[in-house]
Amino acid sequence: MGVIDATMTRPIPATGTSFLADLDRVVVAGLGRSGRGAAALLAGRGVRFSVVDARAANLPRDARDILPADTEIVAQDAAAAHVAAAGLVVVSPGIDLRRQPWAQAAACGVPFMSELELAWRFVTSPLLAITGSNGKSTVTAMVGRLLAAAGADARVCGNIGTPLSAAVAGQREDTIFVVEVSSFQLEAVHGFRPDVAMLLNVTPDHQNRYDHHADYLAAKEKIFARQGRGDRAILDLDDPAAAAVAKRLSKRRSGPALLPVSLRRPPAGGADGAWLADDTLILRHAGKTRRLLQRDELTLAGSHNVTNALAAALMVAAAGKEPDPSALAMFPPLPHRLETVARHHGVRYVNDSKATNVESARAALRAFACGRVLVILGGRDKGGDFASLVPDLRRQARAVYAMGEAGPAIAEALRPGLPGEMPVSVVPDLAAAVTAATAAANAGDVILLAPACASFDAYSDFTARGEHFRRLAGSPSPGEDHHGA
Repeated sequence: MGVIDATMTRPIPATGTSFLADLDRVVVAGLGRSGRGAAALLAGRGVRFSVVDARAANLPRDARDILPADTEIVAQDAAAAHVAAAGLVVVSPGIDLRRQPWAQAAACGVPFMSELELAWRFVTSPLLAITGSNGKSTVTAMVGRLLAAAGADARVCGNIGTPLSAAVAGQREDTIFVVEVSSFQLEAVHGFRPDVAMLLNVTPDHQNRYDHHADYLAAKEKIFARQGRGDRAILDLDDPAAAAVAKRLSKRRSGPALLPVSLRRPPAGGADGAWLADDTLILRHAGKTRRLLQRDELTLAGSHNVTNALAAALMVAAAGKEPDPSALAMFPPLPHRLETVARHHGVRYVNDSKATNVESARAALRAFACGRVLVILGGRDKGGDFASLVPDLRRQARAVYAMGEAGPAIAEALRPGLPGEMPVSVVPDLAAAVTAATAAANAGDVILLAPACASFDAYSDFTARGEHFRRLAGSPSPGEDHHGA
């Protein structure tokens, strides 16, 4: 049950905040970053609630400090009866609704609401929402930068860092919310309706969370579920899944206006959109066409970042602001996303720790010169098809280092399709991978961390993994192990 089935739960009013006045026994599930934001939002409006968290006996102090003194805190493994009696459960993205006690409570009709949905009900300013398997953090940050350059009070939040529930306070007349939205956050939305919504792409990911790829796609598509006339939907038509969603949206009565992005073709019939023609980024909005900049003016490398730049510019225009081409051109890589962290003896070390699925690793490989990449793959397998990397590895790479839990499986998947002269080395961890790659690299080569896996076999998250790579690459002796948390 990866996506909440609304027919299984008691209805929640689609819009507004008045429903809070009638609620008793509100439960906040999970006190991570999103849960804390939801708890603070509820407490600030006088709503009594309890908390369910696996760390109930040892909550971090910064989590306890935001709770009213009389808040009941229940351990997750003892919460079945408590959750079953709830009038509403506000869930953090980390809560897997297929697991107990959540699945049983939903089956009994207990309504669930994501932190995103709760916070949206307090939003009075325009809201822009971005989702996709890959690139959503970059586009979210880029849109925020362009809006700020245009003079707006741009509040960049959501899955990228600050929860929406923590960003809604003190909204101004010129505030525009720019929200990165994950499939996990969309699982339990009901009325969520962005003024402008974007779907960049949908490629296999989180197979450890969803029983079927169709469930993952359905969660992503919920970003458009409540949009109607006057709203805008931006989709990358070069992505097959996003193109299929666009086709479905086009058949909806009173649906949102569709704004396509493509590297291959302009929108049909002179419609608004953004595209690439003769290596020029072009934007058409409100019937006006303008050339933004040349492809080689972008600081960001890779074709996927051309798509990201087009999508960001189109979203800013759809929000009624003029995108500044110079701000677009100079936008730097976000940390852990194709980030050059060191150069030694002509060898470039690139940190793409955020490449946590196969498709993002493929995009990272394509950003570099053919045959010059020594790529580090591995971590915790999310169900990726590693063999699908073979064509790109044959073109772009000259060595592969497979690390961590998934290392042996990656090597087994790749070796049959790669030439015998391309070494595929199984190494225990990131430190060993950097040491081996450094020893084999020549001037002009790139040592690329693009794991195609989650980090949780050895690190708390992709950021910790990327920081470890940065330290290893920045040391004169990269083999020294400074293991990440």
